[in-house]
Amino acid sequence: PQVHAIFVNLYFGQGGPFTRQAREKGVTLPFFGIENFEDENEVKTSTGAMVNSWYIQADDGNSQFLTAYRSRFPGKSLFFAANCHDIMLLAADAVKRGLTSEQFNSFLHTVKNFNGALGTFSATGDNRFSIGAVVKRVTPEGFVRQE
Repeated sequence: PQVHAIFVNLYFGQGGPFTRQAREKGVTLPFFGIENFEDENEVKTSTGAMVNSWYIQADDGNSQFLTAYRSRFPGKSLFFAANCHDIMLLAADAVKRGLTSEQFNSFLHTVKNFNGALGTFSATGDNRFSIGAVVKRVTPEGFVRQE
Protein backbone atom coordinates (compact mmCIF):
# COMPACT_ATOMS: atom_id res chain seq x y z
CA PRO A 1 0.00 0.00 0.00
CA GLN A 2 1.12 3.51 -0.78
CA VAL A 3 1.28 6.15 1.97
CA HIS A 4 -0.43 9.43 1.02
CA ALA A 5 -0.16 11.44 4.25
CA ILE A 6 1.05 11.27 7.86
CA PHE A 7 -1.35 11.43 10.80
CA VAL A 8 0.48 13.30 13.59
CA ASN A 9 -1.07 12.07 16.83
CA LEU A 10 1.43 13.30 19.42
CA TYR A 11 1.29 15.15 22.73
CA PHE A 12 1.64 18.91 22.94
CA GLY A 13 5.18 20.01 22.39
CA GLN A 14 5.94 17.08 20.08
CA GLY A 15 3.99 17.84 16.89
CA GLY A 16 5.99 20.91 15.91
CA PRO A 17 9.42 19.33 16.37
CA PHE A 18 8.25 16.10 14.70
CA THR A 19 6.97 17.83 11.56
CA ARG A 20 10.08 20.04 11.39
CA GLN A 21 12.42 17.05 11.75
CA ALA A 22 10.45 15.05 9.17
CA ARG A 23 10.84 17.89 6.64
CA GLU A 24 14.56 18.17 7.49
CA LYS A 25 14.88 14.44 6.70
CA GLY A 26 13.25 14.98 3.31
CA VAL A 27 9.70 13.81 4.05
CA THR A 28 7.35 15.64 1.68
CA LEU A 29 4.05 13.89 2.49
CA PRO A 30 1.28 16.12 3.85
CA PHE A 31 0.55 16.08 7.58
CA PHE A 32 -2.89 15.95 9.17
CA GLY A 33 -4.01 15.84 12.76
CA ILE A 34 -6.50 16.76 15.43
CA GLU A 35 -6.99 19.60 17.93
CA ASN A 36 -3.34 19.90 18.91
CA PHE A 37 -2.57 21.34 15.46
CA GLU A 38 -4.42 24.49 16.56
CA ASP A 39 -1.64 25.63 18.83
CA GLU A 40 0.51 28.62 17.86
CA ASN A 41 3.51 27.23 19.75
CA GLU A 42 3.39 23.96 17.81
CA VAL A 43 3.28 25.85 14.52
CA LYS A 44 6.13 28.10 15.66
CA THR A 45 8.38 25.17 16.66
CA SER A 46 7.61 23.45 13.34
CA THR A 47 9.35 26.39 11.60
CA GLY A 48 6.74 26.26 8.84
CA ALA A 49 6.46 22.50 8.46
CA MET A 50 2.87 22.47 9.77
CA VAL A 51 1.66 25.21 7.41
CA ASN A 52 -0.95 23.85 4.97
CA SER A 53 -1.64 20.85 7.22
CA TRP A 54 -5.27 20.14 7.98
CA TYR A 55 -6.93 18.88 11.14
CA ILE A 56 -10.27 18.07 12.71
CA GLN A 57 -11.35 20.34 15.57
CA ALA A 58 -14.48 20.93 17.61
CA ASP A 59 -16.47 23.73 16.02
CA ASP A 60 -15.73 27.15 17.52
CA GLY A 61 -19.10 27.30 19.25
CA ASN A 62 -19.56 30.41 21.36
CA SER A 63 -17.55 33.33 19.94
CA GLN A 64 -18.09 35.35 23.16
CA PHE A 65 -16.23 32.66 25.13
CA LEU A 66 -13.34 32.65 22.64
CA THR A 67 -13.04 36.45 22.71
CA ALA A 68 -13.10 36.54 26.53
CA TYR A 69 -10.58 33.69 26.81
CA ARG A 70 -8.14 35.28 24.37
CA SER A 71 -8.45 38.61 26.18
CA ARG A 72 -7.86 37.07 29.60
CA PHE A 73 -5.11 34.65 28.49
CA PRO A 74 -3.33 36.30 25.52
CA GLY A 75 -1.04 33.97 23.61
CA LYS A 76 -2.26 30.86 25.46
CA SER A 77 -3.47 27.74 23.72
CA LEU A 78 -7.19 27.25 23.27
CA PHE A 79 -6.72 23.46 23.36
CA PHE A 80 -9.58 22.05 25.46
CA ALA A 81 -10.31 25.47 27.02
CA ALA A 82 -13.94 25.40 25.89
CA ASN A 83 -14.30 21.71 26.82
CA CYS A 84 -12.97 22.34 30.34
CA HIS A 85 -15.15 25.43 30.73
CA ASP A 86 -18.27 23.49 29.81
CA ILE A 87 -17.54 20.48 32.04
CA MET A 88 -16.99 22.85 34.97
CA LEU A 89 -20.36 24.50 34.25
CA LEU A 90 -22.00 21.07 34.14
CA ALA A 91 -20.25 20.04 37.39
CA ALA A 92 -21.34 23.29 39.07
CA ASP A 93 -24.92 22.61 37.98
CA ALA A 94 -24.68 19.11 39.49
CA VAL A 95 -23.36 20.56 42.77
CA LYS A 96 -26.23 23.08 42.91
CA ARG A 97 -28.65 20.21 42.43
CA GLY A 98 -26.95 18.23 45.22
CA LEU A 99 -26.27 15.23 42.98
CA THR A 100 -24.23 12.25 44.18
CA SER A 101 -21.45 10.90 41.97
CA GLU A 102 -23.82 8.23 40.62
CA GLN A 103 -26.46 10.86 39.91
CA PHE A 104 -23.83 13.09 38.27
CA ASN A 105 -22.93 10.25 35.90
CA SER A 106 -26.58 9.81 34.97
CA PHE A 107 -26.95 13.59 34.61
CA LEU A 108 -24.05 13.72 32.14
CA HIS A 109 -25.68 10.98 30.06
CA THR A 110 -28.95 12.90 29.80
CA VAL A 111 -27.87 16.53 29.23
CA LYS A 112 -30.14 18.19 26.66
CA ASN A 113 -29.53 21.44 24.77
CA PHE A 114 -26.72 22.62 27.03
CA ASN A 115 -25.54 26.05 25.91
CA GLY A 116 -21.86 26.53 26.68
CA ALA A 117 -18.54 27.55 25.19
CA LEU A 118 -18.78 24.74 22.62
CA GLY A 119 -22.20 25.96 21.51
CA THR A 120 -25.44 24.11 22.16
CA PHE A 121 -25.10 20.34 22.53
CA SER A 122 -26.72 17.30 24.12
CA ALA A 123 -25.54 13.99 25.52
CA THR A 124 -25.92 11.07 23.12
CA GLY A 125 -26.37 8.57 25.95
CA ASP A 126 -23.28 6.55 25.07
CA ASN A 127 -20.55 8.62 26.77
CA ARG A 128 -20.44 11.27 24.04
CA PHE A 129 -21.88 14.70 23.30
CA SER A 130 -23.26 16.04 20.02
CA ILE A 131 -20.50 18.63 19.61
CA GLY A 132 -20.01 19.85 16.06
CA ALA A 133 -16.69 19.30 14.32
CA VAL A 134 -14.98 21.14 11.48
CA VAL A 135 -11.97 20.76 9.25
CA LYS A 136 -9.39 23.52 9.59
CA ARG A 137 -6.11 24.30 7.89
CA VAL A 138 -2.92 25.76 9.35
CA THR A 139 -1.99 28.89 7.39
CA PRO A 140 0.81 31.43 7.87
CA GLU A 141 -1.85 33.82 9.25
CA GLY A 142 -3.45 31.34 11.65
CA PHE A 143 -6.10 28.63 11.59
CA VAL A 144 -8.80 28.70 8.91
CA ARG A 145 -12.02 26.76 8.77
CA GLN A 146 -12.42 24.82 5.53
CA GLU A 147 -15.86 24.90 3.96
